[in-house]
Amino acid sequence: MNVSDEQIRTSFRKEQSLTSIARLRDDMGTPAPKRRKNKVITDECLIKLWQCYDEGLLDVPSFLKAAGLRIFQRPPKLTGYKIKRETQSSISNTNSGGTNSNPSTGAIVAAIIGASIGFVLLVCCCGILCTIFILIPSFYTRLKTPNPTVTGIHNVVASAYRTRESIFVPGTYASYYSKNGSYRGPFYMTLGFYNTAGYMVYGKGKDDVASYAIKGFYSPITRRMGLQLHYQIGTGDPDQNIGQTISVHVQWNEYKQQFEGNYYSSIESTGKNNHFTIKRH
Repeated sequence: MNVSDEQIRTSFRKEQSLTSIARLRDDMGTPAPKRRKNKVITDECLIKLWQCYDEGLLDVPSFLKAAGLRIFQRPPKLTGYKIKRETQSSISNTNSGGTNSNPSTGAIVAAIIGASIGFVLLVCCCGILCTIFILIPSFYTRLKTPNPTVTGIHNVVASAYRTRESIFVPGTYASYYSKNGSYRGPFYMTLGFYNTAGYMVYGKGKDDVASYAIKGFYSPITRRMGLQLHYQIGTGDPDQNIGQTISVHVQWNEYKQQFEGNYYSSIESTGKNNHFTIKRH
């Protein structure tokens, strides 16, 4: 393949025209067309130029001008200052977590943190559910379990109602009282028990003194009675009956099946030796 000097000159003129066009484009402010850096000549043209140089048709300066000097230039060597500066820059980017960090590492770390938080939340939820399912049945069982104190109160109340039904029964009762060391009686009285009226007792009776009206209270829990015997003036023995009031305090004796206690007169000095007994007739 023979290349004449005229062809080489034509090639140089084309390059000069291209250079002038590029200079004119720069003066007009037009951006340069995009091209790959250091890519001046294609591989096919480079092979042809090399063949011309190998056959002695081109000298070294002509070959270098036609192929472009940048292809055969060595990369610039980094000085010690530039190496040190680039090393410090890379270290600072690594320490500060800059844009050079591997994005896959960040994704892995985020996934591990998310999994840890999810595991902790799962454990907490399981603990809360277990606590609820353990404490609620226990609390419900405790509510159903009867309290000994409350049970005792209920038993006392139930026993009181049974006592009221068996002891405080309306009807006729026989009474006895002691005076000056001797018992007198039996005398009869009629008693009525009214739990709806505040556990009050109403009745009447008669003894060796005179007739009397009865008013008082009773308690089915303590099994006690407190009675007031109001003697009616104009009845019985006028020497003994002056309208006095006798207070009787008695309590149920389960063994003897009777009420026992003392009485107190409003006109006489009486004490514990003045016994009073009420039996069911």
